[in-house]
Amino acid sequence: MHRPASQRSPRLRWRDVHLREGLLFVRWTLSAIDNNTLSLTAPKTPASRQWVALSPRARRILTRLHQHGTDPDAYVFQRPDGRPMQPEYVLNHFHQLTHAAGLPRCTVHDLRHLAVTTTVGEGVDITVVSKTVRHSSVATTADLYAHLTRTAARQAVDAIACALTREERRQNRAAERRPAAQQPVDRRVRYGKVV
Repeated sequence: MHRPASQRSPRLRWRDVHLREGLLFVRWTLSAIDNNTLSLTAPKTPASRQWVALSPRARRILTRLHQHGTDPDAYVFQRPDGRPMQPEYVLNHFHQLTHAAGLPRCTVHDLRHLAVTTTVGEGVDITVVSKTVRHSSVATTADLYAHLTRTAARQAVDAIACALTREERRQNRAAERRPAAQQPVDRRVRYGKVV
């Protein structure tokens, strides 16, 4: 999503990163008004101000950054002089990295969609995904990613079919091992008569 008048980026300080617990708290957003004036604002919704779980990979990266000895009030992502990075700089640098990797041009916000797509595609429950990305309701997540929930529904139906087939084969193998006297009588009806 492109924000021409204002671009936003999290203003994360080290005091809001809890590496041992694997959590961080997004308490502020740094907005660039007309790509010029920086303004500190609260995240859009109260849910956005909640904790965010960190993956083991993110924890390793943040731990390496933190090893350089940082003041708790310092920004996690900052310029060499300690000032916050301009949102425009972050976006431009992100575009350079995606271009160098041979990826199509996208926005930082597209990473959020990628995360949701990946987690739903990997079978994470839609309720958990919805709460993780702080959607206002599960219905919002389901509406936005309905094509993925259809894929998950197809996977569920296929899993049921596999389980039934597996049980049917087990029953057939068990029947083959029974002595002939214990075999059920196969009475087929043809044209209304038992054959």
